[in-house]
Formats: sequence, structure tokens, C-alpha cells
Amino acid sequence: MPPSRKKILCVGLGRFVKHPPGFVSPFGTPQEIIKKVDGDLKNCDEAGFDCYHYEMNPEDLEATLRGLEEKIQTQHWDAISIGFGIRGMPMHTVLFERTIDVCRRVASVVPWCFSDGPSGNLDAFRRACPEM
Repeated sequence: MPPSRKKILCVGLGRFVKHPPGFVSPFGTPQEIIKKVDGDLKNCDEAGFDCYHYEMNPEDLEATLRGLEEKIQTQHWDAISIGFGIRGMPMHTVLFERTIDVCRRVASVVPWCFSDGPSGNLDAFRRACPEM
């Protein structure tokens, strides 16, 4: 019998992704990144992962963190994935720290996973859920 599907909360910038002036992403423009993530998440779905998105708005930090806490509490999660856009840009260091704090307080037993870019989600999910 195949393993049951896994529920992954994918925390990222989504529509709030912005590159500061002069910043060159190794992954492309915001539009290219979103396209890569969407394609990768299709592969994740086919591999048995149900991805639920939560978009972090760095310009409304307190509200976005409250919303994340509420989202985490809505159901059981097999893993929480925190996107590279939150982790990899110095301008989002505080957002990353506060995101980790919310996850640690609200879902301390849920594994975290981190991709190495917009096409690395499936590998990250498999590391967090090795039975898949």
C-alpha cells in the first residue's frame, strides 16, 4: 500500500516577492521564480504531497505573522517549508527570524524543510517525510 499523502504548509513570499534595485537573483525574475515554483509543486503533487500556501507580506509583518499562526493551527501538518525568498534575502532577516519563532511556538513537533531554490521543493519535502 502506498504511503498516505502528506500535508505541507509552504510559507513563502508568493505575490509579495520583490527584488530590491540592483539585485540579481540566481533564479530569475519574480515572475520566472513563481513559474518555477508552480512547476515544481506540480511534481510534488504527483509524488504525494499536498501543498498549502501561505504568503508572507513583509510590509505588514505583525498581521502576516498572526495569519501564519492561525494557518498553522487549522490542521495537522506533516512538514512546514519556508521558502528561499524569506531565508535568502538580507532584507527579510527579521521576517525569517519571526517566522521561525511562530513555527517553533505553534508547531514545535512539525519538521521544517528548506529548498535550495524554486525547483528544489520535492527534494526538501522528501527529506522532511522520508517515508515518501
